[in-house]
Amino acid sequence: LRPDGTSGFPEVEAEAGDPIGEAIRQSEADGQTFFSAVCAEDRPGLEQSLAQSARALHSWTHEFRLVHPLQGTLQLTGQAHPEHLPAGRCMWSGYLTDIRQRRMTDAALRTSEDFIRSTLDASLSHICVLDRGGVILAVNQAWRDFFQDNAGKSDAGALVGTNYLSACDCASGE
Repeated sequence: LRPDGTSGFPEVEAEAGDPIGEAIRQSEADGQTFFSAVCAEDRPGLEQSLAQSARALHSWTHEFRLVHPLQGTLQLTGQAHPEHLPAGRCMWSGYLTDIRQRRMTDAALRTSEDFIRSTLDASLSHICVLDRGGVILAVNQAWRDFFQDNAGKSDAGALVGTNYLSACDCASGE
């Protein structure tokens, strides 16, 4: 980042064929090429986060989308550490990572968790899933309703994480 607000990427290391590296290499002298490829909705937040990092010399972390001419929209996360240089310039040392696969994995995991939760909740039986040590991992809606009706507590989800077997031992006086 230069004092006049312009930017560039003077040192770029990337593997051959890396779409992020290719996009940045095209912006070595003039960072505007790179920033113009950032999705318009993400650009203000990216610029603001970089400006804050430069002012405070705090580590920079940010997620944003970049439109690559051949790869389509990349979902990136960046992490870097700023350093003030002579003549009022600021240089970051860090990296950008394409997180599309992580995002798809996260979405698939959420879908799977939603399916499991809705399957459990569809049962009228009281279901409580325990780990080997007796700690409650999950309960269904029938279990939560039973707990609320009998214990008088509205936050039946608080049972998740407690040891059911220990509670049974306490209730039986052992």
